[in-house]
Amino acid sequence: MSYAAVTDAIPDPLPDRIIFHNRYCTSGDYLVPENNQPIVYADKGVALVFNGTVDMGTKEEMEERSGYTLRSENDGELVLLDALAGDPFRRIGKETGASFAGIVLGVQADGSPYMYALRNEKRPLWAFETSAGYFIASTRDIASRAKLDTLSGVPVTPYKIMKL
Repeated sequence: MSYAAVTDAIPDPLPDRIIFHNRYCTSGDYLVPENNQPIVYADKGVALVFNGTVDMGTKEEMEERSGYTLRSENDGELVLLDALAGDPFRRIGKETGASFAGIVLGVQADGSPYMYALRNEKRPLWAFETSAGYFIASTRDIASRAKLDTLSGVPVTPYKIMKL
C-alpha cells in the first residue's frame, strides 16, 4: 500500500498526527480487538504501534513479572505502560533481551498532542521526512514500497527518543 493510499483513506479534516500499522497483533488472540495494534489507552490519551518482542509470557505471567494489570495479551502494552510511567526503555533496554521499535502517540493534560519514535539496538526503525510530516518504517525498503523511495531516510538512534 502506498503512502498516498493511506493518507487518501483518512477522512477530512486530516488529523495532525496518525499512527498506522499493517499487522494485527504480535501476541494474544487476534480475534480480541484489544490485542491488535494500535494498542490504545483512550482514557489516558495514548496509543502505541510497534514491531518486536518484549515478553513471550502469557498475560498472567507478564502481569506477575511487571506488576501491571494488563488490558490485553499484547506484550507491547508493557512498553506503553512504562512510557506512561516515564520510563519507556525499562523493558526494552540492553540487558532485557527484548527486540523493539515503535511509535507512541498521545495527548498531554493541556490537550496538546505528542508523538515520538523509539527503538533498541535489536530492531531497525527509519524516519523519512515528507512535506506532510514524518513517515516511519521498519526498513528503507518499506519506504520504497510505499513510493517514498526518493526521500532520504535516517535511522532512529537506539535508546533515544525521536520527537515527531
